[in-house]
Amino acid sequence: MPGIELLVRTATVAEIALLALVLGLGARERPVYRATLLLLAGIAAYTLAPLVVDWRWGAAGYPLLFLAMIVPALFWLLAGTLFRDGFTAGRWSWLLMLLTGAAGLAAFCGPTAAAGTCLMGNEGVLRTLVAQLPKIAWLVAAFFIVLRDWRSDLVEQRRRLRLALVALAGAYILLILVAEALLPEPVPDWLELANAALLLGVVTALAVHLLAVNDDNLLRRVTAVEAPAARDRSPLAQAVLAAMEESRAYATEGLTIDGLARELDCQPYQLRRVINGELGQRNFNTFVNGYRVAEVARRLTQEQYRDTPLLTLALDAGFRSLAPFNRSFREEFGVTPSEYRRREGPRSR
Repeated sequence: MPGIELLVRTATVAEIALLALVLGLGARERPVYRATLLLLAGIAAYTLAPLVVDWRWGAAGYPLLFLAMIVPALFWLLAGTLFRDGFTAGRWSWLLMLLTGAAGLAAFCGPTAAAGTCLMGNEGVLRTLVAQLPKIAWLVAAFFIVLRDWRSDLVEQRRRLRLALVALAGAYILLILVAEALLPEPVPDWLELANAALLLGVVTALAVHLLAVNDDNLLRRVTAVEAPAARDRSPLAQAVLAAMEESRAYATEGLTIDGLARELDCQPYQLRRVINGELGQRNFNTFVNGYRVAEVARRLTQEQYRDTPLLTLALDAGFRSLAPFNRSFREEFGVTPSEYRRREGPRSR
């Protein structure tokens, strides 16, 4: 490895170590810090991975290579933590991460693994697919999280960050995956140096712009849950509440920010600002579904709806199908609609 490339990689890892130290101070209370720490560890491992081959670390380099293999999965974890309120990775997610790393490590090391040495495994299409397809799947899943609720996100800075994360970080990871799959081995020194320099630039941008050493860094701003402003509600905020509580606007199937804005004769950005700043909501769909499940819950306790199917109640409240209704109801009340009906319904009294 050329000396200048080694210097660039060393500088990148040093910056990552500094960022990790800063984030580690608040990682216990903030899940987004923990997710960022994991991704930074993966990026550091990816940065150092070429040394495993050049310096023949053998089996001692396997943990480092494993971390480098699951960077797309760690990117998915950070995306979920940043953009889905209340997000937690289940045990199946961690198991899939383990399998992704193991598959990538097996493809990377190939038949030489038993001898304690690793070589890039691009000799066959099958080994390339085994190594790269799971990573691409994680990246697609991360893009899905980032883009799915973009229109309904009420936190303006978080909405902008969604697009930046897809356009920059996601595109960079995807470019690396495609290059690793298509480029022959060994990769030219100039290309390795260019990649290392680009990675140093990305990490430096994180250090300078995203992770300021104070209470106003970007990660805190986009995940902070702020209380509604303690003042009289504006006319638009009152109109929103009237539309929901009196006119049952939530029962409109497929209600969107744009649709409600047209109904209230305002701009979508004004509506986002009011629902977020004055009503304390972070996601429009969650805001609307709260009214929907509350209506269904009320009806489940009333005699006249005792025999009404759950699907009918869900559709009448504005849900498109039973699955999202069940999920929203359970998130709100901690039990399924059927369990709630058995416990609170008229027959139980």
